[in-house]
Amino acid sequence: YTGRLDFFVYAKNNKFGIDVFFASDTHSLTGCINYKQRLYKHFADKLILLQLNPKIDQMIVDQYLSHKKNALPSNVSVLSLDKFLEFIQTVRPLQIS
Repeated sequence: YTGRLDFFVYAKNNKFGIDVFFASDTHSLTGCINYKQRLYKHFADKLILLQLNPKIDQMIVDQYLSHKKNALPSNVSVLSLDKFLEFIQTVRPLQIS
């Protein structure tokens, strides 16, 4: 793995990396995801690619992913900010003594 994550989260019974990006349009979204797929091809933990452009919602992301020739590995998700905020509410914090 040669990439640099923006965040790595350790939670109770869960750990995952987050790479944040802003795609200016759907063409840029394609390029960003393809680049990050190559960058993180050896990353073993769960990985969230967090797309922050509010004009590109989760429906658009999902539509693109459903037509992608090289499917993302099962450990990689592409989420809009709204979907990420829903997901993060389900993550239980790690208790540190």
